[in-house]
Amino acid sequence: ISSGAAFDMQPRFSPDGKRIAFSSDRNGLWNIWVMQADGSAATQVSKEARWFVNSPTWAPDGLSIYARKHFVKQRSLGSGEIWQFHVSGGEGLQVTEKNGWQKDTGEPAVSPDGQVLYFSKDVTPGDTFEYNKDPFGNIYSILRRDLKTGRERVVTGGAGGAITPRVSPDGKSLAFIRRVDTGSRLFVRDLATGLETSVFDGLDKDLQEAWAVHGVYAQYAWLPDGSGFVIWGKGKIWRVDLAKKTGTPIPFRAKVEQTLNEALRFQREVHPDRFAVRMLRHAKVSPDGRHVVYSALGH
Repeated sequence: ISSGAAFDMQPRFSPDGKRIAFSSDRNGLWNIWVMQADGSAATQVSKEARWFVNSPTWAPDGLSIYARKHFVKQRSLGSGEIWQFHVSGGEGLQVTEKNGWQKDTGEPAVSPDGQVLYFSKDVTPGDTFEYNKDPFGNIYSILRRDLKTGRERVVTGGAGGAITPRVSPDGKSLAFIRRVDTGSRLFVRDLATGLETSVFDGLDKDLQEAWAVHGVYAQYAWLPDGSGFVIWGKGKIWRVDLAKKTGTPIPFRAKVEQTLNEALRFQREVHPDRFAVRMLRHAKVSPDGRHVVYSALGH
């Protein structure tokens, strides 16, 4: 239902099922777009010109969309904030505040009554991204933010972490993903009792130790009647039965027409006679302070 040279992903049906919000780089940078359910009349919602915007989720009234904005400073991995955008456009409204420039926050999900925002957050100590993370510990947790008061608290986390929240249609349960041993599993948490149950283990490994620019796991959805889920894993799309805790692959065929564009290339002199040396090593200053010697390019 969408085609062309642009990268379109993360489709989310509106509450009435008539529109689809999605992430796209069709304007040159990742932003949130909305189209009709048949793929027609695509319009740009967020108009960010500097930072990536992705991971859309609809507000229950269908008038606004919550999404993740990706910020980058010294390191390319960056950090995230949740923003709210009206479907008619505008600059958006900041909802959460990033922890520095290297710790991620994302994967927004809104309760059916529109009062609570759930999201995943890197809760490891400090504000610097580190590669030596322990997946058996707590890297990510899911937080709950009261959209009236702004108060936040941790809903679930602990060993194996907790990511990618999705609220049930009746608002009584929260689905999420957790690392168990060396794999990832889909869990459901009873929001009244706190009881957490594993319901499906046919997932791919999540990205908790790595960079999560587009989310820590692929987005998924509850079935409208709350009886299960549609989720991606191991190269397939699965229909998961909540009561039976089993998954059935959903077969499909897709006819695809792809646009191929000429590569954008620039002429550049590969080996000029003179050029600036940027990688200097072993610099030593002479005793009188007038000269410096160093090695570069093997000389």
